[in-house]
Amino acid sequence: MDNNYLYAGARIRVLENALVGQERLEKLLACESVDACAALLDEWNFGIVRNPETGVFDREATLTARLSDGYREVLSAADGVAFAKIWLLPYDCNNIKSAIKCLRRGLDCDRMLIRLFGGIPTETVRKAVEKREFGLLPEPFATAARDACGQLERTGDPRVVDSVLDRACYAGMLALAKESGVPLAEKLVVRRIDLTNAMIALRGCRMGGEVGRRTLGEFFLPGGTVGETDLAAWSEAGEETLLSRLHRTDCERFAKRAAETDGTAAALERAADDELMEVAREAKMVSFGAEILVGYLIAREYEVKNLRILLAGKSVGLTTDALRERMRLSYV
Repeated sequence: MDNNYLYAGARIRVLENALVGQERLEKLLACESVDACAALLDEWNFGIVRNPETGVFDREATLTARLSDGYREVLSAADGVAFAKIWLLPYDCNNIKSAIKCLRRGLDCDRMLIRLFGGIPTETVRKAVEKREFGLLPEPFATAARDACGQLERTGDPRVVDSVLDRACYAGMLALAKESGVPLAEKLVVRRIDLTNAMIALRGCRMGGEVGRRTLGEFFLPGGTVGETDLAAWSEAGEETLLSRLHRTDCERFAKRAAETDGTAAALERAADDELMEVAREAKMVSFGAEILVGYLIAREYEVKNLRILLAGKSVGLTTDALRERMRLSYV
């Protein structure tokens, strides 16, 4: 392994100590209000953002800044750009999808776009879609955005936007992961594809009939370890068969968790997220190397996701038990 990773890995290990892991999450769960949570985060030098005029805690600006800082830290590390780009693609993809759908309906998309450090500038996304200047976007999104807009205009079905752009996004993620030469990065992307396809198959089971089968054909992502034809057949045979078959694949832990849930979309997403974290935690077993950078990026993603769930729940008065049910596994 390149000696550059000795310094980068050591620095990331230090940064991991500042993550809001399970122990700190429990302390936040015990807080009685969002303001109390903000005060505790401030004590931990989390980087609280407040409205400059009112001084009120701005949780979304705080969390976005926190995630951007994580990407900035990895981008500054040895070869960190290669890994950061992989996980930035879904944000770029979501921004492009939001812009296409909003502008199609004549809505202002500015508030829907995520301004994350290191991604495609939101101004570029807006101009590319609004002016149909798709060449402003990098591949794989330039071709995909042009295709998605064309299909949307022909069909009027916004689902084609998700299908076309998601396929491009995951193809791009997989290509970058393979180029990185880091097995953990590729494993995470492939597992994410498998989990996405498994959830699509489960939805197909519940929809049933021709509509369900058509949905599978439109939305399955290529590049996973579980064949699309197999998933479609298992789904058509019923949920029990599908979960039983998934138990014999790399999605075994997901299938077990999914069988224990109430079957809602939120519960399945949590099961999928927890499976990805199980894979990301493999980086903790590495003394030094690129895997540490990959693991840290996923750790930051999940830190912010858990805090968003917790703070949003606190703001509407959810109980501690209800919040704990919604939260994901943490890296530390």
